[in-house]
Amino acid sequence: MARNPLRIRSGRGAAALLVAALAGDAPAVRAEIIFLKNGRQIVAASATESGETVTYESGYGPVSIPKSLVERIERGGAMPAPPPAPAASPPAPSADAVRESGELPSAGIRLTLNASAMEQILVEGRVNDSMLAELARHATDSPAKRQEAVQALLLAAVHEARSGRLAEASRWAEEALRTDHFDRNALLLATQLDLTLRKYREALQHMQVAYGQDPGSPDVLTLLGDAYYFSEGAAKAIQYWRQAHRLRPAPTLQQRIDRVAPEAELERSLRQAESFHFVLSWQGSEQRNSFGEMVLEELERSFRELESILAYSPREPITVILYGAEQFANITRAPGWAGAVNDGKIRIPVQGLTGLTAELSQVLKHELTHSFIFQITDARCPTWFNEGLAQFLAGESLD
Repeated sequence: MARNPLRIRSGRGAAALLVAALAGDAPAVRAEIIFLKNGRQIVAASATESGETVTYESGYGPVSIPKSLVERIERGGAMPAPPPAPAASPPAPSADAVRESGELPSAGIRLTLNASAMEQILVEGRVNDSMLAELARHATDSPAKRQEAVQALLLAAVHEARSGRLAEASRWAEEALRTDHFDRNALLLATQLDLTLRKYREALQHMQVAYGQDPGSPDVLTLLGDAYYFSEGAAKAIQYWRQAHRLRPAPTLQQRIDRVAPEAELERSLRQAESFHFVLSWQGSEQRNSFGEMVLEELERSFRELESILAYSPREPITVILYGAEQFANITRAPGWAGAVNDGKIRIPVQGLTGLTAELSQVLKHELTHSFIFQITDARCPTWFNEGLAQFLAGESLD
């Protein structure tokens, strides 16, 4: 039977993760409708027949299916309106590694499954767990069976990510990696999900494996830079982004490099201290080390309180950066009224402060609450509730 390649090509959003063979929502004024023998329909901008396959244009590139599955093709019909997009969650990291809940940066992922296999894995819009379990049981029978199982698990991960169920998507992607630790597609998708969910250490580990196998891949280099940006800092991230850009120039990547370059330059002048749960950076002299110590102690105190109240403990160290007012504006590009930014790193302007104040303590706890809630809810908490809870737990006025 002919194979059906799904290619997730470079793009800016979750639409690139839609399973085109099941959705077929390419935008056009007139449509061609492919009627399958199982009763399903594929709506496409165009469709061509060649040999034993039918190829149609989806919004994400050409998709081929076996002609044996097709009953007929009706041409020239009206293109139906696309289904409504899923509700978006609060914006995620500023380095453009991640967009919104359900949106992942596409990075050269290629799935190869025939249409009948897809229909067994995704049944009426839901993942068929028992089918995946059956494929996993036979994954050790042969390399072909292992690859089939990995592809099925990745299809499930893509489907769940597109539906905004990021925790489930991550679970299937990790299961694909357990089936084949070195599968490139699994490494790329698992990394994108880890970045979305702010699991930066796991993302870095996955990309280090991928880099060891394919150090010349722009996709791998870009995601490796993304992982380093949140785990070790902007300077190291830019090194890999520049390598990726040299291999495959991309305006969006160059814009990211240009935007983050001032942050990388500033990092060289910042002092840094660590505690069990935090990595703190701030500008100051040797004499101001006590300021950093006070901030770390306050962060740890707030962490323990939130850990008790929310019955949850983030697994990874949280990065906190204290800026001067001008630095804060230049790096974050936040509006003048913003008192802090939490984009995967907690960024706070502290112009002129040499000691811990009640206002700074409140801001620290407020932003730390956002970090807790983001991870507890897998980035799905509505902004209004997230903000209200942060105000309440930080002891701010609830007016």
